[in-house]
Amino acid sequence: MDLQALKVENFRSIEDSGWVSIDDLTCFIGKNESGKTAFMNAVEQINPRFGSPDYTPYKDYPRNKWPIYKRNHDAEPALIASAKFELEDEDIVEIESREYSGIIGDTEAIYKRYLDDSEEWELEIEEASLVQGLVPDRGLHDKTETKLLGSDSISELKANIRESTSDDDALEELENKISGEYLEGLQKRIGRNHLKAKVPSFHYIGEYSIMNDTVSINQLIKDKNNNNLDESDEVFMSLLSVANLDLQELRDNPDWRKIRTELQAASGRVTEDLLNYWTQNQNLRFSFDRNEAKQEGPSDYNSGKIVDVTVENSDGVEVGFDQRSQGFRWFFSSFCQFRDIRDSDEDLVLLLDEPGLHLHAKAQQDFLDFLDQELSAEHIVAYATHSPFMIDPRNLNRSKMVMADPEGQTNISDDVMATDEATRLPLQNVFEFDLVDTLLIRPQTLLVEGKSDHAYLYAISNILEKRGRTGLDKSWTVIPVGSGSNVPTFVSLFGANDLDLGVLLDGDSGYNQRKEDITSKGVMSDEHIRSTSDFVDQNYSDIEDLFSEDFYLELVNQTYQAELAQGPHPVGEIVASDFKNENPRVVKRLEKYFERQHINEGNFEHFAPAEYLQQNLERLREEIDPESLNNFEELFEDFNTYLEEF
Repeated sequence: MDLQALKVENFRSIEDSGWVSIDDLTCFIGKNESGKTAFMNAVEQINPRFGSPDYTPYKDYPRNKWPIYKRNHDAEPALIASAKFELEDEDIVEIESREYSGIIGDTEAIYKRYLDDSEEWELEIEEASLVQGLVPDRGLHDKTETKLLGSDSISELKANIRESTSDDDALEELENKISGEYLEGLQKRIGRNHLKAKVPSFHYIGEYSIMNDTVSINQLIKDKNNNNLDESDEVFMSLLSVANLDLQELRDNPDWRKIRTELQAASGRVTEDLLNYWTQNQNLRFSFDRNEAKQEGPSDYNSGKIVDVTVENSDGVEVGFDQRSQGFRWFFSSFCQFRDIRDSDEDLVLLLDEPGLHLHAKAQQDFLDFLDQELSAEHIVAYATHSPFMIDPRNLNRSKMVMADPEGQTNISDDVMATDEATRLPLQNVFEFDLVDTLLIRPQTLLVEGKSDHAYLYAISNILEKRGRTGLDKSWTVIPVGSGSNVPTFVSLFGANDLDLGVLLDGDSGYNQRKEDITSKGVMSDEHIRSTSDFVDQNYSDIEDLFSEDFYLELVNQTYQAELAQGPHPVGEIVASDFKNENPRVVKRLEKYFERQHINEGNFEHFAPAEYLQQNLERLREEIDPESLNNFEELFEDFNTYLEEF
């Protein structure tokens, strides 16, 4: 019996999650207070690994509906959590061998949990087959039996029994058997006798324990026997399991050479296992030592034997485990706990709330690899996150978007566009990081300031190439970095990654300073840094100034045709003589003009004409004038020559 989907209703902030498909590894993404934790808390009660199902009506039912619901709770307890399973062939064989042959009409089974901790099973029963199992071998008269066997459903069977004139005792016995809510009772019996034991245990983990670096063996054995282990000791017990060490032997074996050999072997085994996933520093080695307790130590540690856990750096210096970083200690402690759980024979669904919060981005990716390759290979794992580094770009289909109070839809969705911008931000970040990685595979990178530059370069290159002239060489990948001030940072981050960089900046008053900031990073010379003013006859310019003024204004007029005809001062179209300032940069003149005339609420959006050109390129390619094409062609020829120098 395989878990396929989960659903939560009427629980805290969740009115209806909708059916949420569950993979071996499923990621829940959402803002704070969106309902990720509520969803996990609710489904854990389907079959909690520890304890019994325990909903608390006044705490768990949605607070805004509680005053009305509480009057009906006893009579009509609310449905809270449901699990959808797919029955395997062996499940069906077991059921039908003990009930009736052919009665399972579909492989889907749904298990439901209610707010009063009651349960219900829902299966599709093939009623015609059920009739064929119920009627024969009851000693009915042949004619009566034939009539009843023609029934296609339980309701039809009941009707045929009522219509029968036979006074056969066997007929009355059959009628009593199928009286009342027989189908519901049958489903309940199948669930109780054949399916309930196969429901996996759900284990929610919201607090993550960190192991201590020193453990008293005597105290640990005492606490273990008394079921009084604290969270740190639980982690240490997981470490012993991973290292294949026996606690009693560590305490009682007098052969120190054998113990030392065992500890050294365990140290190597744990180090090797951990470094498969901790990639930030491969020059670490764990060391376990059994020592005599120190008289001056704490009361729990001043007698008997203790185990010290240390970590050795590449320089040979050993430090206690508790002196490592918070992130490293979290990673190692969680690694041990989850590796121990991985080896459990239990059928588990693990619900991890915000794992890896203390980890660096690279370590989060390492931990995600561990979840994917190790833990989810043995147990179903669902986890909640805000971090883009805990989202697998190769398997975005496993990501679910969680929303608080969605209007007219369920709380959890596979549809990214059904969510608000803040909810999908981590997923958007994943695409952005992955896009940058993809782009950087191509070594010739031309950095520009904004997306308008990107759009114009590719659009005009296309027009020139269609005319048999020089466009931007296909070897270049144009990347907009947001603004000129971001270019030095980008060069610092990626310029040393064997990239051949070119830079095109706006020709403004900050150009020389930005150029100096870039070259000071030491990864590129100023020979491959150009400004738009190098290709037009003016000291201050933007990419838009490479167009002739007449063409660019015509492009703006077409872009803002509707807006120019509206507002308090309709102008129809803009001509150069309308400008009242002498700024050489056409976009600056337009900004002032739009503000003065209250066009488009006073906002001239730089990207709007670029987007319009992209969308209408086939029509506009014949309207662009020679001056504009010549300026762009000169720019392309200039940057193309750099390719020969790389």
